[in-house]
Formats: sequence, structure tokens, C-alpha cells
Amino acid sequence: MSNELKSIVYEDIIYKYGADWTSYLESYEHWGFYWYQQKIMEGLAE
Repeated sequence: MSNELKSIVYEDIIYKYGADWTSYLESYEHWGFYWYQQKIMEGLAE
């Protein structure tokens, strides 16, 4: 994982940013399982 940040200067202030935090998110497939489980529970609750 890269710790390198990009930066932009606006009104003489340097703002740094990066997207490394996205690697800590759960995968799309994993969230799909959560969604599917919720739909099953909604069906059982009705």
C-alpha cells in the first residue's frame, strides 16, 4: 500500500489527499451478502 499523498494548493494553503483508505473497505461481494441477508429477513418479517 502506498502512503504517498497528492496535494493541491488553494489560496496559499497546501491540501493533501489520498485514496488509500478505500483499501480498508469491505469488498463489493461481501456487501452483496449483507444485502441478500437483509432481503431474506424482510421476507420473514412480513
